[in-house]
Amino acid sequence: MRRLALSTVLVVLVGCLGSSGCSDGEPKPQPVVHEPAPAPEPTPLPVPAEVGDFVVVSTITFVGANAAPHQLRVVYQDKDLCRWELSRLNDEDGDRMIDYRFHGRAFKLPQDEVLSIEYSPTETQQVFARMALRREALTDDPTRPDAAAWETRELGEGLGSAKRTQDEAGHFVYTHFTAKGQPGEALTVLERFETAGRSWPKQLGLRVGPTEVWSESIDRIQTQSWFGEAYFVPPDRSTELSPK
Repeated sequence: MRRLALSTVLVVLVGCLGSSGCSDGEPKPQPVVHEPAPAPEPTPLPVPAEVGDFVVVSTITFVGANAAPHQLRVVYQDKDLCRWELSRLNDEDGDRMIDYRFHGRAFKLPQDEVLSIEYSPTETQQVFARMALRREALTDDPTRPDAAAWETRELGEGLGSAKRTQDEAGHFVYTHFTAKGQPGEALTVLERFETAGRSWPKQLGLRVGPTEVWSESIDRIQTQSWFGEAYFVPPDRSTELSPK
C-alpha cells in the first residue's frame, strides 16, 4: 500500500509538471507589464507683456549732422493721444519742437514759440500716419516663435496701411502706404533688446523713399505710464479744448 501511495504521488507530480500547472485554489501571479511613461507636456512660451500706454526715449542722429544729436521722446496713450518732443541735446536754450495728437486733432508747437499751430486736415492725416507707423514698428515682435505672420496691416482712420518686409540683411522694414498705395516713411529695425517683459527695437533707421533721414538708438522704455489729457494739448489750447 505504501509503495502504491508513493507511486500515486509521483504520478500526480509528473502530471502537474507536464501540464500548465496544478491549481491549489489561489490565483496565479501575472507578469508585471511596465507602461511607458507619458510624454511630458510641452512648456508653453511665455506670454509677452501687453503693450498699452508707453514712453520711448531715443537719441536721434540726422544724416550729415553727427555733431548735433537730438533726443526724441514719444508718449503713446490710449489710441488717440500722443505727444512727440524733438529737442537738441547739449543745447543751452533747451529748444524743442512738439507734435500733439489730441483725439482727432493735431497741433505743433514750433521751436521757441508759445503759440501752437493746428495742422490742416491733410497734414493731420500725415502726422497720425507717422505716429501709427512708429507704434506698429515699436510694438511688433516678429522674432517670437509664435509671432503672427503678416505683411500688411490697415492702420485705420483712413491712414492707409503698414507693410512689413525684410531687406537683404534680414532686417524688418515697416513702410507706410497711403490709402492710394503711395509709399511714405519707412522704419528699419536693425537691432532688438529685451526690456519690460518683451522684445523691443534698439536700433532703427528712418528713410523717406531712397533718402536716409536719421539713425536712432533707443535709450529707455517705460510701460507703466499715465498722463492727464492736458499733457497732450498745447498750453495755449488748454482753455479751448478743456482736457480732463
